[in-house]
Amino acid sequence: NRIISRVPEVRSYDAADSKICISFLAERLSLTNLEIKKKLVLRLPQVLGYDYKNDIKPSLDLLQKRMDLDDEELSALILKCPQIIGLEYEQNLEPKIQAVLEEVGLDLDIAKSEILRKPSLLQLTPRGAAKGSA
Repeated sequence: NRIISRVPEVRSYDAADSKICISFLAERLSLTNLEIKKKLVLRLPQVLGYDYKNDIKPSLDLLQKRMDLDDEELSALILKCPQIIGLEYEQNLEPKIQAVLEEVGLDLDIAKSEILRKPSLLQLTPRGAAKGSA
């Protein structure tokens, strides 16, 4: 299996917990089963080991509020760069958002547009990944 060869620890994840996390993500981001499989799980298998309420929801909420994203924009951002859901907001996302803001003269609308256009500006190694595997 392609996922297990890339992220062997997937075997140790609890299937029921994985299902709960994926269900919450699908609902929160209005994603189809195909989007979950192809855009999230295949690109970020570690998501299967995350705890939605503790690992993902707080960061998504802070990211959405900080960047003034509507639900559709947040979903589009995550589909383009699912690694974002594996990042801790305070440590990883906020400094990157601030750096983009400073590059564009602290204009949130321009920063938001740039990040939505090129979400890799925020990409770092997600929690649970080996360095350089993101």
